[in-house]
Amino acid sequence: MPVPASAKTALPPPGGAGKKVKEKSGMSKILDQTREEQMKVFEKIFLAQVQHPQDPLNPPSNESLTQNIMMFHSSAQQSRMNELLEQINTNHIKAQGIAAKSYLNKEVEYQGNEFSYEGGEENIAFLMPDNIKEAKLAIVDPTGAGVTSIPISVEPGAKIFKWDGSIHGRPEIKVPQGQYKAAVIAHTKDDNKVEVPLTFKGVVRKVGYHDASSEFALLVRNTPIEMSDVATVSKPASPELISMTEGVQEQIKRYNELSGYLKNRLDQKVEANQLKESVEKAKQVLEQVEEMIPLPTVS
Repeated sequence: MPVPASAKTALPPPGGAGKKVKEKSGMSKILDQTREEQMKVFEKIFLAQVQHPQDPLNPPSNESLTQNIMMFHSSAQQSRMNELLEQINTNHIKAQGIAAKSYLNKEVEYQGNEFSYEGGEENIAFLMPDNIKEAKLAIVDPTGAGVTSIPISVEPGAKIFKWDGSIHGRPEIKVPQGQYKAAVIAHTKDDNKVEVPLTFKGVVRKVGYHDASSEFALLVRNTPIEMSDVATVSKPASPELISMTEGVQEQIKRYNELSGYLKNRLDQKVEANQLKESVEKAKQVLEQVEEMIPLPTVS
């Protein structure tokens, strides 16, 4: 026997019986749509208000209608402007990302004060200006505690200071590996204080992105720097080339040592030959003297 339509029970909504699905409001549905869809909805609402005014006996005036049209047009322009700005920002981020990735595994020179000490020798480059009376290089650890302070030459021109990690000029005491800051503090002959810009060198190991500044950063060893601080970019030598260069340098060293040894032996041989020639000449002179003056015989 067929069940009458009035007796049919509705199926429970998904998620279990007794639970009601809360439908979104009309405004929420509009906000979930794209800007283009939102503009179409607002356009329909505006046209409906114009065609069907709330008070037929008092339709909107031309001035009010013009204001509404201008407001609608301004809203559309603002929406379009926002879309263009978002697109420009997205393209800018993509271009920055491509540019940042191009630095990976390349050696860069960058201007700044922070650097990563990894236990070797750190080259700190700077350009000493003219009219400097005295200058010193100061290095501090991450806590700001002084590590070393060394007087440096005030002769103007490009300079490179090699720091081996020693504390206060004592090579037997080394700092641990980590982040450090350096500064060249100089005083002019007029007693004005000048901080000389520094340049460091290292290989870019990683690329990062800062949400707050919307900018990419390069990780040179363990030091984050901005792309605008990069002065030069070069591709570091491959391990094979470095090994080959070291082999050639070792062969040159051995060649120089062998050349020095052979030259020394040759000099010794020349001296021996000269001594032999001198002895032969002395014998000849003695024989000539004997011929000229016969030696007395012993009876």
